[in-house]
Amino acid sequence: MIGYPGFSLLFANGSVIQHPATRDGTPYRVAQLKPGQRAQFIVRTVDGSIAGTGCSTSWKTAQVQVYPPNQTTSIRQPSTIAACDMTVSPVSVI
Repeated sequence: MIGYPGFSLLFANGSVIQHPATRDGTPYRVAQLKPGQRAQFIVRTVDGSIAGTGCSTSWKTAQVQVYPPNQTTSIRQPSTIAACDMTVSPVSVI
């Protein structure tokens, strides 16, 4: 893999909360996985309870949606995290 994943938080109806995470600008390298290895990326967010962030504490997350770099099929997992104005780092090997 090489590059950034797509990362979004979704409402129960499947629509994206606020907007997908933006890339943080970190340079990336090829993340070549061998059998049994894992990859990771970091998502940073703003505390939605801080006034002036443009975030809402009423947004209820139902799922996290991740697109591996350069892929068009997402992986979805249940979620209840509260986040907004997210940034994402490139994928790297653990």
